[in-house]
Amino acid sequence: KKAIVSRHGTKGGRFIDGTYTCLEGLAKVNGVTIIRDSGISSDRDLVISKIDLGVKQFQISKDREERINFRQIMNIPVRILPGADHPTLNDGVYKGADYQVQAELYASLQDVISDPERGFLVRLTQLATQFKTLEMDVIQRTKNEITLKEQDAGKLIQRTTFDADRLNSYSGELFILLNDICQAADLASNVPILPSASIAAKKSLIIQGKIVPGVTSVAIAKHLDEAIKRSRSILQRMQILIKALTRHEAKTRQLRQKNKWVAHVQKNLRRFMNQQNLFIASLTTTSNTCKLVEDDRRNHILAIETARNKKIFDSKTEYTTTVIETQGAAEYDAFIQKMKQDILGHENIPSLELQNAKRIPKYAYLDQQTLYWQDILKEFPTAPIVTLTISQAKRWYASILFAKQHIKSILSNLQRIRQDEFSNAKNHFIRLGQYGPIARMTNPKERKEKFVVSPYANLT
Repeated sequence: KKAIVSRHGTKGGRFIDGTYTCLEGLAKVNGVTIIRDSGISSDRDLVISKIDLGVKQFQISKDREERINFRQIMNIPVRILPGADHPTLNDGVYKGADYQVQAELYASLQDVISDPERGFLVRLTQLATQFKTLEMDVIQRTKNEITLKEQDAGKLIQRTTFDADRLNSYSGELFILLNDICQAADLASNVPILPSASIAAKKSLIIQGKIVPGVTSVAIAKHLDEAIKRSRSILQRMQILIKALTRHEAKTRQLRQKNKWVAHVQKNLRRFMNQQNLFIASLTTTSNTCKLVEDDRRNHILAIETARNKKIFDSKTEYTTTVIETQGAAEYDAFIQKMKQDILGHENIPSLELQNAKRIPKYAYLDQQTLYWQDILKEFPTAPIVTLTISQAKRWYASILFAKQHIKSILSNLQRIRQDEFSNAKNHFIRLGQYGPIARMTNPKERKEKFVVSPYANLT
């Protein structure tokens, strides 16, 4: 309604054109701003138009829907025994962690279907009778309308509208029944319509401590990362506590400075103690996960060896070592121990009992370190500190230095567990013949050898 002048000078003004000459364009214009001093020497002013293009911000749909996990049912190992009509749980497969979950799901489904209060068996029987009646009707009409010669030639009876309606109705009732059974067995859940990334979902399940088939090694890696991270945090917090005990305020005799020093020590000690529960829980979870995965791998290999009736030998399980372990292992160890003592001396060789105690797995040694750490924590005060003398500070200082060395030993043991897990997982995949996961593994040990810069040797 108001004229917009974009040009000025001796020639007079002129209206701008373009968007403003189109009715559709004028409808999108929300406002106009004229800038007279744009920093450019020109007889035209800068015109800024605010145009509504109708572009809306994209919003990811957060709607949820009920979805049934039929894949869990399909993964249950079943077999049909001779003379049986219904498949039963196959107990001849490898009984690992996955099998335990599948067996529990199979038992849950059987209990749900057999529950008389739900009436699932009655509905199944009625549907079976209806499908059987439909089949007999079609067979009888085929016999009445088509001769045997025409049937041998491949002629089929035409499906009527009544047949199609019955078939669709019975099929709909069957799928409704299947959905009801799955809902009663807790297989239905409200999930986002847009599925989340599978890797991110597995990570969250691993953090929650749930059993995820096929990612046992990932579980160890996650727990190890958490334990190492918390160990380094505890080590850093102890270093801060050491600095707090050795502050310059401890050397002064002024009461105000003394109180400031005690408050600073109390604050850092409280922060140190608040991290202990999560730290100990991470160490315990790491040790338990390592034991579960080791048992699962051992049972898996044992099931393969039992099925093949042949033992698997490799770099970890050598034939000579197996023969010695099964035939005269105690005599062999005693003979080697006696030879060492005769050559090097009895005082320089530890006893067999002490050597066997040091051969425990690293995750079992981590349990011992965790228990010893809990004993060390008992020396630290739990009540608020009111007064702190120099002698108490020196005693705590010595205790913290000793605890610091123990944390370093825990951290080095976690690093060794990570290195052993890389070797054990690689060897396990080789035993199973799964070479794809090996290519995706990353060695946690850094490479120290030098690389050749030039691919060819220098000729002189």
